[in-house]
Amino acid sequence: QNIQPQGPYQIGGWSFGGIIAFEMAQQLYQQGHKVALLALIDCYAPTINNAPKKIDEALLIASVAKDLGGVFGKDIPVLIDELQPLIFADKVHYILNQVEKVNILPPEFGLQQMRQLLQVFQANLMATYEYIPKPYPGQITIFCSSEKILEVTKEPELGWGRL
Repeated sequence: QNIQPQGPYQIGGWSFGGIIAFEMAQQLYQQGHKVALLALIDCYAPTINNAPKKIDEALLIASVAKDLGGVFGKDIPVLIDELQPLIFADKVHYILNQVEKVNILPPEFGLQQMRQLLQVFQANLMATYEYIPKPYPGQITIFCSSEKILEVTKEPELGWGRL
């Protein structure tokens, strides 16, 4: 709003950024501004019903592998059953090893960067689980980069239809 004090605004976000864009549009609307476009790209609606109290490390690492693979169009094989018995440090080594096999990250990307990526991913996941979305009065435009996204939910709206 420092750059453009008045709408109409065009807001968009990919993945977790879509949830941020959704909340930004909500707040702008509540302030009396017009949002001409709210675009969500490969972004599932947050659901409060499935929110765990604590994020399982193995599931978190598998999710990071799936996301990284999706961004680069590669499958990163991660078996949650293999991760479960490992301590966190070994889980980080495991995921880094799997990512290195598909050669999608720069060579200087190491353990420290992977730990940081996992921390950010976990924080975003917890924020998603804790966020309670309210119905949005405007229109939402949803973009899916592939039909694989739709296979997960079987909903063309990726869960946003109720909002």
